[in-house]
Amino acid sequence: MNTLRENINKYQFQVKLVIGFLMLIITIQFIFFHFFQNSDSFTRVNKSAVHAKEVIKETEQVLSEIKDIESGTRAYEITGNEMFLKPYITGYSDIYVHLNNLKNITKINPAHRIKIIELGVWINMRLNRSQKLISLIKDKKFEEAKAITNTAEGELIMNNIKAKIAELQKEENDNLEREQAQNNLFFGKSSRTMSILEALIIVILFMVFVLIDINFRNRKKIESSLLGLNNELEKRVEERTAKLEENEKLFKALVENDYGMTSLMNEKMETIYRSPTNELITGWTEEERKKRGIYELIHPDYREYHKQKMQEVLANPGVPVKYELKSIHKNGVKYGLKEFLQTD
Repeated sequence: MNTLRENINKYQFQVKLVIGFLMLIITIQFIFFHFFQNSDSFTRVNKSAVHAKEVIKETEQVLSEIKDIESGTRAYEITGNEMFLKPYITGYSDIYVHLNNLKNITKINPAHRIKIIELGVWINMRLNRSQKLISLIKDKKFEEAKAITNTAEGELIMNNIKAKIAELQKEENDNLEREQAQNNLFFGKSSRTMSILEALIIVILFMVFVLIDINFRNRKKIESSLLGLNNELEKRVEERTAKLEENEKLFKALVENDYGMTSLMNEKMETIYRSPTNELITGWTEEERKKRGIYELIHPDYREYHKQKMQEVLANPGVPVKYELKSIHKNGVKYGLKEFLQTD
């Protein structure tokens, strides 16, 4: 019964331990899941920030080149010195590089693509106007050049270019701020979730530790109880053995000092003990009795009677049988015996 209870307790402990470790594994998996989500969110925001910086950088370069083109054109218009066309020439060759860069980095954003195309139209208009002014000045057509300069077309073109660039930069900044806000919100929720999961891990580990400690204490109690039972059993065995040895000594002392004859036989009717008085009374030694057999030492008239009594004893275990018969002494003298037989 105790073994069954111990096995049941052991099984329950193992089940609880497995459940605890499964909960721990699931919790760790949740932590890794949130970690990768945080990592993805951080990567996405970082890419958005890099993208926004690239767009703003390229739009600033476009605006700078347009200003160089405008200042170079104005300086040439005023002085007629082609040395002042250097900013115009450099800006003219570089502005399309930056415009193409803008197209490449915004190709996945249709709204930006449209604005960049519109920006390109206004830039072309500004470049065409500058080219026309420079050509008129080179051809000495100052009045026609002055007429173009006096119109508000140049200012309108520049205002539209600046407006398109401002729109692109604002959209990029707005997208970046939106991504950062979502990321901060996600990080806030994720931090709370991580805190809960960390607390859950601590609780699970504590529960597992408690289960192991309880199981260890129970095993100690069982081992202590078993040790006590074992010591008690050994003590009882020692006491029982000592008592048996004492009874055996008493039995031998009683038999060996008795004037009657005592014999013990096994289930095969073989003599396993015979008291010393047997030889004194019958004259036959143990070796001589074994050679002759039990029935040869009994008077012929009583041999069948003795067999019947033996059968009666065997048929009634624990019931004593008393009877009288005659036996033959070694010297040939016949003598009477009172038999007392009993089986266990």
